[in-house]
Amino acid sequence: MIIGSGIAGLFCALRCANAGCNVSIVTKDKPTDSSTNWAQGGIAAILDKTNEKGIELHISDTLKSGAGLCDEVVVRTVVEEAGDRIRDLLAIGVEFDKDESGNFDYAKEGGHSQKIILHSKDATGAEIEASLIEAVNNNDNIKMYSNTLAVDLILAKKDSSLKEIVGIWCLNLESGDMQTFSADATIIATGGGGQLFRQTTNPDVATADGIAMAHRAGAGTKNMEFVQFHPTALALDSERPFLITEALRGKGAVIMSEENYRTWQSEGKTVNPEDKSFILNHTDKGSLDTRDIVARAIDYEMKLSGEKKVL
Repeated sequence: MIIGSGIAGLFCALRCANAGCNVSIVTKDKPTDSSTNWAQGGIAAILDKTNEKGIELHISDTLKSGAGLCDEVVVRTVVEEAGDRIRDLLAIGVEFDKDESGNFDYAKEGGHSQKIILHSKDATGAEIEASLIEAVNNNDNIKMYSNTLAVDLILAKKDSSLKEIVGIWCLNLESGDMQTFSADATIIATGGGGQLFRQTTNPDVATADGIAMAHRAGAGTKNMEFVQFHPTALALDSERPFLITEALRGKGAVIMSEENYRTWQSEGKTVNPEDKSFILNHTDKGSLDTRDIVARAIDYEMKLSGEKKVL
C-alpha cells in the first residue's frame, strides 16, 4: 500500500510491482494533483559515472548548501546513484530537453558550481509525472484509487511497543464511505505541508496529513523545521502566488530592489545588473545562491525598505 501519487509514490510502486508485489496506490485527488506535477526547474544528476571530479563537486556543493546539517553518507549515496535513477526515468519514457547536437541541455540552479540540471522545458515535474502515471496504468500489478483520502494507519495492537501497521482507513471522497485496506507493508509518500502556511506555491493537497498519520501511529519524526519553499513568486494579491522558477536565475535573471533598479536605470544599464543588486550585501554568489540565503536576503531588504516586493 502506497499513500501518495507523486514521483516518490509512483516510482516506488513501479519498483515494487516489477519485483512481483501487488501494489495499491491511494491518492486524495487526481493522480496529477501532486507537488511533482508543479515542479518546474529540473533534476540535478551526473550520468557519467567516470566523471569523478564532477560527482565530487556535486557532493561538495550539496554539503556546503546544507550548512553543516547534511548527513554526508546520504548525500554521497544520492549523488552517486542519481545517474542510475535518471536512466530509470528515461527507460520509463521521460524525455529531457536536448541541444542541437543531441546532448542533454543541462541548466544551472542555486548552490551549484556546474551545469548538471536535466529539465523538460520548464515543466519537468509534469513530464515525469505523466510518464510515471502512464507506466503505472500499464502495469497489471498496480491499482490506483483516486479521490481516496487516507485517514489513519491501522495498528495490529494499539498498545503494543512494536507498532505493526496492517493497513489504512480511507475516506472515499466521491461516495463519502469509509474504506479499509489491509496491507503487508505501507509506504507514506504524501509530500510536504505547504498549506500549513498562509502563503505557499505548493498545491492544495500539500497538507502534511501523511506525517500526522505516522506520528499518531507512533513513528518518530525529525528535522521538522526543514520545510520546502521557494523564495521567488509573482507578487499578486491572491491566496496563491505564482512561482517564478529558479531556472530564470540560472539563465542570468537578477533579483533587485526598486532602488537597485532605479540606480541601474540611471546609469544607462551599462553595468552588470548583478553588481547593483542588494543580494551582494548578503552573499558573493549573488542571485544564484541557495534558496535559504536568497529568501533571507529578500526578507531583510523588504523589512529595511518597507517595500512589499522586490524585482
